[in-house]
Amino acid sequence: MPTDYSGLPQNILSNLPSAKAIQSTTNATPIVVTTTTPHLMNTGDFVYLTGAQDPSANIYGQVGTVTATTFELLYPDGTNVIGSLAGGAFGNLLSLAFGTRVPLPDDVTDDMDAASVDVPMEELADRTSALLYLVQRFQATTQHYTGTFGNETITGTGNWEDANLAWKDIQQCESGDEYQVQIQCIANTTAGTHKIRAAIYEDHGGAGEVLVGLFEYPVGPIALDGVPRDYNLIGGFRGTRAGTTRVIVQAKSTIGNDVEIAAAIDPGHILVMRNRQGFGF
Repeated sequence: MPTDYSGLPQNILSNLPSAKAIQSTTNATPIVVTTTTPHLMNTGDFVYLTGAQDPSANIYGQVGTVTATTFELLYPDGTNVIGSLAGGAFGNLLSLAFGTRVPLPDDVTDDMDAASVDVPMEELADRTSALLYLVQRFQATTQHYTGTFGNETITGTGNWEDANLAWKDIQQCESGDEYQVQIQCIANTTAGTHKIRAAIYEDHGGAGEVLVGLFEYPVGPIALDGVPRDYNLIGGFRGTRAGTTRVIVQAKSTIGNDVEIAAAIDPGHILVMRNRQGFGF
């Protein structure tokens, strides 16, 4: 008589891969990614990268040739990802190679009985149950936050300076929350060089706000000639504690050359997607 088995999602969820920090990415074809700890992936696995300094590396991709702490980054179709700059220790990656293999009975070595079939059938049921759990959790715990900001001038001091208007607070955050951040704005200065970046701070109580993430563009300073330029900053990070998280725009320019961001007819935008613990990048 058959036995009903609904699947045990915890058999899968307790063994999901954890995010790994990116140590560097090469300006090469294909990009070679180095991790700070062993990534535990194999050639052909799929991977998701976010927050890397080279925007070309922030993709859903496939793993090429590997060592313990490096791998070649390919597009999902297996073609090479071309680097646009040498990236440093920015961003994270998550292996998507979980629940993809189950043992199949062999005609020669396995007995022709229920026991030889039960193992793969139970593993498939566990995976199906885990996927259903994750999908429902993702739908229930993903929240979007948006904000707009108007024109302001950031003083050119040679250091990074916070914008007064371009920021967004995310309340009731928890440790392990995962975020995707996008900032769109125009910027302009009449002379000198400048950079624009997004900075993420967490409220650490008595320790004050602590910097936990940066997304910078361009990596090198850019010279402007009085013509407004469009910026689109995208990155991801993982929260480390409960409380309030602030996303803020910062600008850095040569001394005496102020940076003007946004405009009355073209406001800037901050978009944040928060995903609660355990699903995402």
